[in-house]
This record gives sequence, structure tokens and C-alpha cells, in this order.
Amino acid sequence: MNKPKLDLKQWDDMFQNPPTKFESEWGTLSFRKEFVQSLLIDIKDLTFNGFDNVDFCYRGEGRGKSKFSAQKEFVRYCLMKELNLVSYDWVLEEVVYFTLFAFMKALIKYMKEPYRILILDEADELKRVNWNKPLVKACISYLRRGRKFFKCLNFNIPNLKDIPDDIITDRATKLYEIQMQRNFEDFTYIRGHVKMFEIPRADGCWSFVQKRILDEEYVKNTIANLHKDKNKSFIVLPNKLKSLDVNFGKIFPFDESEYELLALDKTSDYFNNSLSQGFSENEIKVLNMIFNYLGAHKLIKSIFDEDEAARRAYYRLKDNVNKVADDK
Repeated sequence: MNKPKLDLKQWDDMFQNPPTKFESEWGTLSFRKEFVQSLLIDIKDLTFNGFDNVDFCYRGEGRGKSKFSAQKEFVRYCLMKELNLVSYDWVLEEVVYFTLFAFMKALIKYMKEPYRILILDEADELKRVNWNKPLVKACISYLRRGRKFFKCLNFNIPNLKDIPDDIITDRATKLYEIQMQRNFEDFTYIRGHVKMFEIPRADGCWSFVQKRILDEEYVKNTIANLHKDKNKSFIVLPNKLKSLDVNFGKIFPFDESEYELLALDKTSDYFNNSLSQGFSENEIKVLNMIFNYLGAHKLIKSIFDEDEAARRAYYRLKDNVNKVADDK
């Protein structure tokens, strides 16, 4: 994998005086400088240490997860473009995906292309009740085992509890809790605010809110304990863990009508070709590529050994999978 090198002098100049306005074809996006600086730190971690940027935007329907995640990743794209790290274009069909199958297929397609941005806009397939499904297990295994793939991944999910706690505490970069309030005078909704929570990679992380370092053990244990609490079916993280408050506007950095049509089309495809109805030829090919890339025998063992339904799915794929394994 040929990776462009980060110019530290250019990065430092940008960090000291970060841009706060970003021009898109659809309007100007504005963010506070601390948010832009936090993304610049993620970019440095990505380029120097090979830490994939793995973000989760969460909370219920209609709060603006899609809009905020698209804005956030557009800002990241603009920063990486300015730093001469990426040369690909900002194209809706190559950035945003609406099914896990399409997302994993893109992950394989761009596996050898560093600094690719991929958004899974509808990540509800990853919810707990689906953890035994082969494609979901493959995605979770990638998140657990993937190292130095140099990707920027964003997952939009309704409930943080749908993601395994070790993925959140050990693999996530940031958690973005999308806020929405009801105006009880005119019964409208107030949107556009996000609470940002950083997951420490080392012994701590900086909170712009509390103006101090948040200890790694404290942050991760607090999140893990909330996640494991059987009395809680939904998680809202406490403000004491918050790193930054972020406001976002109404500009959508894609053609919004094109986005809506694509979302409708891909969602219809998902319901018409549900994995519960069996595996299509294309699904088998993608699963094979995943097994082949991550190591067929080890991954198959970890995914399929403990689950009868998954084991039956494996035997449907056995001939194809074994051929890929034998070819390695």
C-alpha cells in the first residue's frame, strides 16, 4: 500500500490556525476550531500510527445523524485534500452506503487505497439480535482485528448498546451523540447539536469542555459498565465524559435529492435480498473476499464454531470458502 506522507510542518501550521469554513458545491459548512483540531489529530494518528478512524454517530431517527456524519467526513476530506493525502473525488456513491453488504463490499474494493472515507448510513444491521449472522460477524471481526488499513469509517446507529462494548472501548475513535429537543411552546424540534466523546488511545484524552485530561481507565470503565448494565436497554453517556460540544448547520454536502433516491433504492434492495433468505452469488463472492483477506481458516473458526445457525450458513458456503482458503 503506497501511502502519501504527512507534511508535519504543514499539519502544524494548520493545527495552530485551523480553517473553520469549508466550501462545498451545496453551500458553506462552518465548525468551531476545536472540532477541526480534533479531526486533525485523528488524521495525524491515522497517517503516523495506522489507527483507523472509527466513529459512531448515534441516537434515534430524525435527529440528523446522516447530515452530521456527512458534514464531519466532508471536513475530514477537505483537510486531507489540503494536506495532499487524498486524490479521489467526493462522490456520494463512493462514500455513503445503506446496507452492510454494500459497505463491506466497498471496504474490500478500497482495501489497498489509504485514507478512504466510508459511511454506513444505516448500521442497524449490526444490532445485537443480528450478531450471529455471518456478514455481521465478519464486520465485527474486521473491527476487532483490522490493523493499519488506514481507513476512515463512520457508522450511524440508533442505539450505542447495539455495538459490542469492546469495539466501543478498544476500537472506536469518537462517539457522537446527536441531540434533539422538543419545543413545548410550538411543538417543533430543535436540532443541530452534538456531544462528542473521545475514546482514549493512550493514557487519556483532552476534554475541551472540562479543560483537563480524562483518564483512559475512567472513560473506558464508565462506558463499559453502562453498556453491560442489564437494566439499561439504551445508553446516554454522562456529560462528565464529554470532550466537546459541536453545532452543525443545515447544509448537506451532497445532492440531497440524489441521496434520498439512492437511500430508497438501496433500502428496497436490502428488503428484497435479505440475508435471511439465503446468500446470493454476489454475497458469496464478497464473503469469500473477506475470508481470503483476513485469513480464511482462523476467521471461519472464530465466526462459525459456536453458533448452529451460522454453522449451517457456513456449510452452504463451504465449497467456495475452502477453495479460497486452499488458494492462499
